[in-house]
Amino acid sequence: MSKALIKIGTIVAAAGLIYTGVGALALGGLAGTLSVGGISVATITAVGSGLAAIGSMTAKAPKTTSTGDQTEWKLESDAGIPYVIGRTYTAGVIRHIDAYGSKRAYRSIVIVYSGAGPIQGFETFQTDDMPVTFAGSGAVGYYAGWMWLSSQLGQAPEAAALTPPFAGFPKWGPSSKLSGYAASILTLKYDSKGKVYSAGTPKFGAVLNGVRVYDARQDSTWPGGSGPCRFGDETTYVGGPAALNPWCHALTYAIGRRQNGKLVVGVGLPQRGIDIAAYVSAANIADANAWTIGGVTYDVGNGAKWNNLKQMCQAGGGEPIHVGAKLSCKVSAPRVAIGILTPDDLADGRISIPAMLSRRERINGIVPRYRSEPNKWEIVPANVVRVAAYVAQDKGQRTKEAEYSLCQDVDQAAQLAAYDIVNAREFGPIVIPCKPRMWYYRPGDAITLRLPDQGLNDHLAVILNRKLNVATGAVELTMASETVAKHAFALGMTGTAPPTPSLTDPQVLDSAATSDAAPSLDAPTEFSGAQTGPLAVKLDWRNPKSSQFDHIVIVRNGVASATPIVGGLGAALSATDNPPSAGSYTYRIRAFTADGASTMDSPAITVVVS
Repeated sequence: MSKALIKIGTIVAAAGLIYTGVGALALGGLAGTLSVGGISVATITAVGSGLAAIGSMTAKAPKTTSTGDQTEWKLESDAGIPYVIGRTYTAGVIRHIDAYGSKRAYRSIVIVYSGAGPIQGFETFQTDDMPVTFAGSGAVGYYAGWMWLSSQLGQAPEAAALTPPFAGFPKWGPSSKLSGYAASILTLKYDSKGKVYSAGTPKFGAVLNGVRVYDARQDSTWPGGSGPCRFGDETTYVGGPAALNPWCHALTYAIGRRQNGKLVVGVGLPQRGIDIAAYVSAANIADANAWTIGGVTYDVGNGAKWNNLKQMCQAGGGEPIHVGAKLSCKVSAPRVAIGILTPDDLADGRISIPAMLSRRERINGIVPRYRSEPNKWEIVPANVVRVAAYVAQDKGQRTKEAEYSLCQDVDQAAQLAAYDIVNAREFGPIVIPCKPRMWYYRPGDAITLRLPDQGLNDHLAVILNRKLNVATGAVELTMASETVAKHAFALGMTGTAPPTPSLTDPQVLDSAATSDAAPSLDAPTEFSGAQTGPLAVKLDWRNPKSSQFDHIVIVRNGVASATPIVGGLGAALSATDNPPSAGSYTYRIRAFTADGASTMDSPAITVVVS
């Protein structure tokens, strides 16, 4: 089993592809300095994607909860602390129950909905799946005179204990505080005639907005963040949209929830042990995809915390992983290459390239199970998500059922299932020994593999892991193929499944090698420039989308820069040029192929600098 954008100097292509990094740059041929995305290249040594490494090509899905159904009361001594995430329904855990009063006419039930309080609030209380309202503590309407409720959000500490409407509740008093727990005392009056409670004690629960979270994007001490939210200070944690974001919950759970200095829920990692940037990036992706989270977890049983963390990440289209000594994450999202691996980059050693995952590991259909509010908040199956092209390729249907326990939206469940299907078609792990310069690339970065002898002809791949051989200086990269078209398909943007990635047919390579046709290269587009300050010109452009494209240089008054700027195919880039003096300057963006044999210039623009 594999283990566990704030946009800061990153550039996002207009097609929604995430520009995951840029190499160290310098523009020695131009008198001045260059910056990319607003960051001086003198300070750039590596801008990683922050999307983290992939722990395994075949990481297991999280297990379904072993603590029962959240829609039913739990009366267990070892039920654990419930942890309510997002907006959901829960019946809670019974912590104390007794009858009292004349002829034991009253029964009071202490219900805990969630630890790590205070929660954001109660939306509605329900009996037998129908809303019931209360005036003060007494029920209004059908249950008037028969039902009472007293509730708390779970302040830490609570000012006073919950109290039932009648005196004499055994083993309960002013010291019976439930600090840090969202809870209620439900009191029912015995119905001797069997009219009000004809079917017995009614099903009771609450729709509530759960715990608050740490959101680094709202933390002004985090680079690019803005707001009072602070790591580990739960009094500053936030609700609202952030408390519906799967990755904000995953990050908060990794940090852990503490009361009186003791860990009560979650993992409990220090700040230095978490790749926060990866979770911030994933949170932005979830927001862009409108992916939310909701449900209840319990820290009960061996491996429960790791499984709970996996469930939270699963709702956000990813999984937790370990990168070095840090807890990080991977998320399914579009990427563009930030570099090219060619035969010149290869070091001595064995190259391993499996053509695709085994037949057993590939599926072409998934029945997603998710929690449905219209179905009384039960886990229900949605319609099967199937890729017809894969069925034909596999010569039959290969279907499995997958539960997305903390997903409460049918469209989101279908998208997550589609991702699971198309991700299962990627081939890997691809293991390639490389020269030291490839150490610059980190897990999560996407690169283009231009290795025709190995059947990798401009294949996009994502780095899963990297290892340095100290004795030789060689860097071993472990990668997996990455199919760009799968993202639009999985997110429901197109109705056609992406093709299954495969190695290039050697006959195609041989044919291309003997062809006299010159490589096709497009010119950079969307080129514009404007003065942004004294002797400062900001240039914006879009790289060519041609597979022959390798890098660009900036040309000022006919003088080209000496150092290339590397960016992804079709990526939108920007740079700041500092001319030596005031005057009128003509700029072009010149694109090159890898061998430098072919170039294409953008249309020229003129900028007057003062």
